[in-house]
Parts: sequence; structure tokens; C-alpha cells
Amino acid sequence: MLDGSASADDVDDPAHVQPLLYEWVVDDAQSQILPSATEAKATVRVAGMHPVTVHLTVADGDDVKTTTSAQIGVTLP
Repeated sequence: MLDGSASADDVDDPAHVQPLLYEWVVDDAQSQILPSATEAKATVRVAGMHPVTVHLTVADGDDVKTTTSAQIGVTLP
């Protein structure tokens, strides 16, 4: 499971009152993001044994966005 729930807007919302918007994107059309690409936590189902890059964009109420990426993969014995 991938987890973006530690994201915060410490500048405009130091009390963390306003909700953040999440968008997960996988650079593989055959992969799935569950339960939704707009949740803070997501599971990525990869089709095959190749690595894929996953991007998480988090936006605050002012639509200020930041994106981070990671490459994940599956290795079978």
C-alpha cells in the first residue's frame, strides 16, 4: 500500500484543518489504483513483473500542488 496521508500544508494550514486533494498516477495503462486514484492511501496492482513509476500529486485548497514519484515493481521467486 502506498500512503500519502502524512502530507500537510504547514504554511497555509498549520492546524491541518483543510482537506488535501490527492491524485495517484501510474505510468502503465495496465496497472490499477485501488480503491481510488483520489484517496490518500492506495494500492497499485501491476500487470506483469516490470517496474512502473507511480506519481502522487497533493494539492491544498489554494490549488498549490506538489508531486513526488517512485518506481515500484514486483519480483517473483
